[in-house]
Amino acid sequence: TREERRTAKRLGGRTLARSGGMPWSRHDPTTACGDLSTPELHIEHKRIEPNTKSVGVKRDWLRKVTVGAKRTMKVPAMALHFEQAQGHAEDWLMLPMEVAERFLAADGTPVGP
Repeated sequence: TREERRTAKRLGGRTLARSGGMPWSRHDPTTACGDLSTPELHIEHKRIEPNTKSVGVKRDWLRKVTVGAKRTMKVPAMALHFEQAQGHAEDWLMLPMEVAERFLAADGTPVGP
């Protein structure tokens, strides 16, 4: 989608072929289990409609992107794009806690806004 391409560009990555593919299209295991890829991350991307009041994260999404990340030797992540966001950022990136801990401890300085 347009949002996936924009997110991939912002993160220095690319969209994966057949991401969100139709059931009748040919399965490609090298691009399955995620929507975007950067040199470090394997990302599942979700677009949230403007009037959606809450978002639930499905365990299957996390399992799927984790399998894809292990297959490609990358870190799993989820990107959320909120259409017409008001009062908060439009784009969010979710990482496993151990990855965030390593990132925050990398230089010993606290990260702030």
